[in-house]
Amino acid sequence: MGLSIQFLFIALIVGWIIRIPFNYFQVRNIKEVFSRLDKEGELITGAQKDLVRGSCIVAIAIDSNAIIKRVMYMKGFTVFARFKEFKEFNGKTIKEVIDLCPESSKDPFCRAIRKSLMTALEQKSKMND
Repeated sequence: MGLSIQFLFIALIVGWIIRIPFNYFQVRNIKEVFSRLDKEGELITGAQKDLVRGSCIVAIAIDSNAIIKRVMYMKGFTVFARFKEFKEFNGKTIKEVIDLCPESSKDPFCRAIRKSLMTALEQKSKMND
């Protein structure tokens, strides 16, 4: 009994140590994407956690007219997830995209997009007041 607990403990520690370089590369990928999108326009980011469907991080570049220039997202459970481009929203306004992602959606991507764009709209309206 004692040997199996020791083995389990050692296996957990080894797994945790092996995970460290993968986390490094994932964080580096996130920084690169955020930096690239920040150069394209105003950067809006958001995240949505979902234990069943996998968490999602979104990065959105918008221009000064609130038109979406580019959307990138990372969705998944593991450190192997990488950003992918979502071209369907390019050229649409923030309000159009919010309408395309209903509040009742269960998809973490749609929820992350909606939440981040709603926050951006609220901040823009406060700045204009």
